Amino acid sequence: ERLQRQMQLLLSVSGAASVSGIWLTGGGATTPLLVEELSRRLSVQCEILNPLALFKCKSSKFKQQTMHAQSFTSAAGLALRGAEWMEAKHAI
Repeated sequence: ERLQRQMQLLLSVSGAASVSGIWLTGGGATTPLLVEELSRRLSVQCEILNPLALFKCKSSKFKQQTMHAQSFTSAAGLALRGAEWMEAKHAI
């Protein structure tokens, strides 16, 4: 109920017609049946975000270590932001 109200508020503030999906992140994202229950209650596609999939890595060890990838969303976002900042020649 609370999430439904928050989605209505988001739509009214943003002017968007609808929400096409929700990415779940963090340690709680893997709570059993959370994805399915949110999808059913909100009538929106939900899935667990794997932020590590945004990075290219040749190491096979890295590919095997993605069990808790959703826990690294903030770190991945900061890394991407830092890379953009460095590409803009802000770094010395």
